[in-house]
Amino acid sequence: MEKNDFRALLEDSCGWNRKLWADALEYSLSFCPEGNKKCLEIGAGFHSSLSPVLKSMGYDVTCSYYREFDQAEILSGNLSATSNKHNLPLPRLQEIDAWELQAECYDVIVMKSVLGGICRDDDYEKIGDLIKALHNALKPGGVLITLDNQSNSFSKSMRRFFGAGANKWTYINRAKFLKVLQPYKLSQKGFGLLNFAKFGMVGGKEVFNNFVYLLDKLLLKAYHFESNSVLSTIIFKP
Repeated sequence: MEKNDFRALLEDSCGWNRKLWADALEYSLSFCPEGNKKCLEIGAGFHSSLSPVLKSMGYDVTCSYYREFDQAEILSGNLSATSNKHNLPLPRLQEIDAWELQAECYDVIVMKSVLGGICRDDDYEKIGDLIKALHNALKPGGVLITLDNQSNSFSKSMRRFFGAGANKWTYINRAKFLKVLQPYKLSQKGFGLLNFAKFGMVGGKEVFNNFVYLLDKLLLKAYHFESNSVLSTIIFKP
């Protein structure tokens, strides 16, 4: 796949704030092994699914869901639309409990905006338990990727009243997360500042989201901020 086509696929797969999350995803995937590897996506939803990107990389992909009725929702949304747009076959869909995966069965495990929902209300002990279970499910040489909403000054002020934060969604505190990740070899990088929810299109184009992405870049160049809004974490299995 050509570079421009791959970037378009990244953005289409990310759903909303597509350019910002695509930056984080592109960075994360650069650490993945090549070849026909066995891959699991955890937490695909109606608005976003990373499985089409993983299929384009030649992986044997399983796109998981937690409850039976979630399968129809996933198939009716981003997964099918993006796969069809980029002429990619649908991945295998399977009901999976992420806490009960078998040991050493995947080369790559990927999840986007999952930790904050599973481990609500800043439950870092639960986050640690889930990371341990997923790390155990990796084959030697495997990679676990998690893309998460990170806590920063913008999210702290907005999440009290709007979006997932109002439902006790965990916006990851990087320092607390790193304490949980002490046993593991990892790479980590933050992206962006203005991580807003999806807004409607104007004239068929994502005018507002594109403007916010440009503003994001300008702010990051002009000022120093301690925390970004999206956190990419890559955990390695020796």
